[in-house]
Amino acid sequence: MIEKISLKTVSTVTYALIIFLMLMTLVILGGLPWIIKSIVTIDIGSGYQPIIASPGLYRYFLSFLYIAGVLAFIVLNDLRRLFRSCLTDNVFVKENVKLLLRMAITTFLITLLFLTKVFVVNSLMTMAVVFIFFMASVFCLVLTLLFDRAVQYKLENDLTI
Repeated sequence: MIEKISLKTVSTVTYALIIFLMLMTLVILGGLPWIIKSIVTIDIGSGYQPIIASPGLYRYFLSFLYIAGVLAFIVLNDLRRLFRSCLTDNVFVKENVKLLLRMAITTFLITLLFLTKVFVVNSLMTMAVVFIFFMASVFCLVLTLLFDRAVQYKLENDLTI
């Protein structure tokens, strides 16, 4: 069953999705101040008011979301480059090991960023994001080690032939 699934097809679809997500990230980052002002509200006990009424919280959310957006864009760009190497059938190369390590570090930075939000405006979703990005960081680190080993085997195999 699994051999019927083409790596090129999956890589092409995923590559296109990543490009779309990168473009959406840029659009959202460009309009972030207006998006926050028009959508985000805070609970004041007797109802909700726009976040702009609390300048400190507004500045925190704005900087928080800009940092998270830039880090997400970096991860998406690294994924794009990783899937581009899949399209060229050149997966086990040192460049991909570096990309995976950078993704592990970037996702861990996202974990730390959302961990700060736990102390400012906590929610169940924030704690879920902390857990998910921590696990993504560990997963990327394990993939980094596996890809590094695969690159070593590939280089040894190339030398013996």
